[in-house]
Amino acid sequence: FQDQWTEKYFVIKKDGKPLCLLCKKNYNIKRHYETKHAAYDQYVGEQRKRRVESLHKELTTQQSFFRKSGEVNEAATHASLVAAYEIAKHRKTFSDDEFLKNCMLRIAAIACPEKKSAFANVSLSRMTIGQRVEDIATDIQSQLFITFSLVLDDNTDIEPTAQLLIFVCGVMEEFEISEELLALISLKDRTRGHDIFEMVCDEMERNGLRWPRLVGVTTDGAPCMTGEVSGLVGLIKKRGKEIGCSEIINYHCIIIHQEAIVSSVINLEGVMDTVVECVNFIKSKRKDHHLPQLTDEAWLCDLSFLVDVIGHLNDLNLKLQGQGHFASAMFDHIKAFERRIKLLQKHLSKGNFTHFSAYKELSVKLQEAGGILPRFTSKEEFERRFQDFQSHENELILFADPFSFDIVCAPGNMQLELIELQESSQFKAEYQSQNLAQFCANLPAASFLHLRAHVLRIASLFGSTYVCEKTFSLLNHNKSE
Repeated sequence: FQDQWTEKYFVIKKDGKPLCLLCKKNYNIKRHYETKHAAYDQYVGEQRKRRVESLHKELTTQQSFFRKSGEVNEAATHASLVAAYEIAKHRKTFSDDEFLKNCMLRIAAIACPEKKSAFANVSLSRMTIGQRVEDIATDIQSQLFITFSLVLDDNTDIEPTAQLLIFVCGVMEEFEISEELLALISLKDRTRGHDIFEMVCDEMERNGLRWPRLVGVTTDGAPCMTGEVSGLVGLIKKRGKEIGCSEIINYHCIIIHQEAIVSSVINLEGVMDTVVECVNFIKSKRKDHHLPQLTDEAWLCDLSFLVDVIGHLNDLNLKLQGQGHFASAMFDHIKAFERRIKLLQKHLSKGNFTHFSAYKELSVKLQEAGGILPRFTSKEEFERRFQDFQSHENELILFADPFSFDIVCAPGNMQLELIELQESSQFKAEYQSQNLAQFCANLPAASFLHLRAHVLRIASLFGSTYVCEKTFSLLNHNKSE
């Protein structure tokens, strides 16, 4: 391109190509000018030069307008995506779009009135938010998980038909952890393990989740989920073996349901039944109903003991709830609770009620009437619920505390790497100064290939079905509104 062509043919160089200032298009310079714009030969000298400058300025102004308009639209789209992400992340309904938009505009009018029009351009309609959430989901699906795990739970509180929730927790190469809803499916009459297994397979295929990268599955304790032969877990493990996957870790719900513990461990289901009856009686406001247990000393003693036991169970439940907890942290709480049980049993055998505050307040006469010591001697229910964690204890400890892990207990391909790690003052300092997620993210694969692979696996595990239970609760709440 020659500078003289600008004045001679009314063209400029744009993005490496000649651009006609008159047509705003790219052509062969000389032929285009002579066939389309020969009339401009009338402009000569300074007049021609001014005409070129005028056309150039007009083009620049036009392009600047469209560029600015594009930037505004891009910012509005970005803001809409951010809002959609937060709405989906916190499981809010899309029906609050007008309320949210009005709040945003009123805040803008006070805080930055000159920017109010920019806020007005942000679309937050129900349809837009729905589309944005789908776009975000598609983007997440396109990201490649190095490892991932699934958690499933079903529920009939929302609709007469059972609903199945599936969440996925995936870990990417840079140790970015993403926990997302994979599917919400109506089960209808299909509640067998095989039916659920087919649904899981369909969702994995639809979302590009590869079987060799599946680390674990967490479910509730229903037989159709946990059955070793025809249950979901059994079928998933069978498929994993067929295609050569690493061992698939499975947990079933460790969130303690008090009624199950009350009936199987401390044999107080009769007390619980009466408590439920009392609650229903109070709700109904009936005056013609008499509960003889309220004056029975033995029953009152059992009730006090029940209050104390459920208090201990609730304390564990609160520690097991919440998102973003590694399975290793949950296992720590479980081990602590097992030690608590042993201590409580030892205290009860000696008549020490230090950690049974409600029962301790009873008189000695009532305590003798209750006879609670035989009620709290079985550990089978706790051990059954926690056996999934116990079978993978070494893997969890190696993930959470590699510096104190016994080399002899480590897999052979990790032993030499573990020695190097434990003797490194640099990594030891980083482990002490950073949280576990940061330390794992900074563990170099070049030096610790197998350890990092282990970290990526364990980090993806769901420790409980809490995320499903919370989602069902929110769905039920939104439906009631």
